[in-house]
Amino acid sequence: MNRFVQKLIAGAAAVAIAVTGLVGGASTAKAAPVYSITINKHSTDAADHTFNGWQLAELKDVVVGNDKSIAYTIDTTDALVSTIEGAMNFNAVIDGTGDARNVLTAYKQDKNFFVSEGNASNNPMGFLIMRVFSNSRASNLSPSWNNDAALRTFAQNLEDKTFPGTSAATEFTTSTADNANVKTFSVPGIWFLKDVTSPAADKESFSLPIVTPTSIADTDIDGIVTVKNVIPTISKHLANADGTYNDEPSFSVGDTVYYTLETTVPYYTGYSTNRVFKIKDTASSAISSVVDGNPTGVKVERLMVGDVALKADTDYSVSYAPTTDTDEKYTNGVDTVIDLGKYVNQSEGATKLKEGAKVTVLVSATLDADAKLSDSTAIQGNPNKDSLTWSHNPNNTSDEQTIPGNEVNVYSYKFNIEKTAKDMTTKLSGAKFTIKAGNSYLGYENGAWKILTTTPTKDTQGGAEAGVFTTDNEGVINFNGLDAGTYEIEEIVPPNGYTAVSLPKFTFTVSATVKSDDPEGQKTITAVSYAKDAKNTDSRVSVNSSTIKIWNAKNLTELPMTGDLGIKVFITVGVLLMAAGAAFALSARMRA
Repeated sequence: MNRFVQKLIAGAAAVAIAVTGLVGGASTAKAAPVYSITINKHSTDAADHTFNGWQLAELKDVVVGNDKSIAYTIDTTDALVSTIEGAMNFNAVIDGTGDARNVLTAYKQDKNFFVSEGNASNNPMGFLIMRVFSNSRASNLSPSWNNDAALRTFAQNLEDKTFPGTSAATEFTTSTADNANVKTFSVPGIWFLKDVTSPAADKESFSLPIVTPTSIADTDIDGIVTVKNVIPTISKHLANADGTYNDEPSFSVGDTVYYTLETTVPYYTGYSTNRVFKIKDTASSAISSVVDGNPTGVKVERLMVGDVALKADTDYSVSYAPTTDTDEKYTNGVDTVIDLGKYVNQSEGATKLKEGAKVTVLVSATLDADAKLSDSTAIQGNPNKDSLTWSHNPNNTSDEQTIPGNEVNVYSYKFNIEKTAKDMTTKLSGAKFTIKAGNSYLGYENGAWKILTTTPTKDTQGGAEAGVFTTDNEGVINFNGLDAGTYEIEEIVPPNGYTAVSLPKFTFTVSATVKSDDPEGQKTITAVSYAKDAKNTDSRVSVNSSTIKIWNAKNLTELPMTGDLGIKVFITVGVLLMAAGAAFALSARMRA
């Protein structure tokens, strides 16, 4: 039997035995109390955990005051004295003053707790609770029970020890089925809980070792612990430049595309150094490139932990490599690895670690000419996905786990002009067109669409780069890689031998249907359609799926004489006749 050490804890300070408070108060007798430990998993942890537990010490002669003050004595479990002493070889502040010193040495010098080597009457838990845990002033003491540095170091050391067979383990679980996560006891005590979840059973996240008191009725000691080391998740969202979610996944080739990668900082308290925390972005070839063997992936615009911006090179590094992903969608793609090792290991100059905080990485990329294009017959996305690699085992940081995130697609579209004679079969080359989005004319150069600052005309020198698009020998112009939206298309030069009177000009809309019940920033396209403005009655222009068919007239007699076009033709002919008449009259007058 160990020597008893009296301990008083009061009020809110009793949430953790690492906090002391000597407060009196009239006591109230309690009949046959029940004591418990409840283990909850984190709300984001899908896996249940199994623990082995040992009672390190019993709390005896427990008396609770009306003001929630509590008095008790500490009695270390005889069979575990040497095991506990073996875990005390670490440095900590003793009695809350001075520099950190060796706890085991200080314990053996205190004859109130240590009798002699191998003596079952030694009371190491009394020493730890009275002189170490209750007085630690570690900077991460918030809240004290969960993050006390000395307590965590002791628990980590204890986890490496072999417990004697004479002290059988009690099994605990986070499973709430039939309240299995609640264990009750006839006596109060201090317990050590070690995660023994089997990875083979797909329970891949190891909890930090836990030292906790049982609940004590009418106090703030509730005996409830939440597993802190949970399986983190990672997600990806299409974003705007300011980081807000973007629910419009359609883009033109050459556009900048933004994404957010979101996860949380794992709880690393109790881990050794060399912690691993890496975020990987895997981009398809449409939003990455490998030029002369040099890969370029997404660009990190900013990396936030909570509302604090981390610093490149000081807190994290970024590297690129051709992807190792075997999915054919990512052939010739690039992996971008954002390594937060400096941050989680608190390297020199690193921003202060904030465990459990949200991590948001805003990245950007350019949709390039490798983009897969969609039309009404086939929808093809250009994917980008993320994953997280972290050291999930507190006892072995080289034991890494990779957690997949989700995949986000962006889309771009294609359509074409097919130019013919009025017979709809004779293909006409050499017709020149412009295309306009909103108030801006578009050009295409070096595999990307661009906004022009000048208006292309029939006299414009240059081709697509200057905004002039010409039908080929098959009478075709391919408009590849454009965003969904409405465009104004105008013929500015007819094919050779065809009339330039009232050349076609019309609006044309590419419509992409977004799946409404997809999550924000993760929208997909379910259908693509094409249509000419319904108010445009020009019969020379028709739409068949993604093809705009336009025929040309050789002379005025071939032009349609109905609708808006007929009116335009009559006006045009009238103007020409008036001009001709005026010229004839002037000529006759001059001859007279």
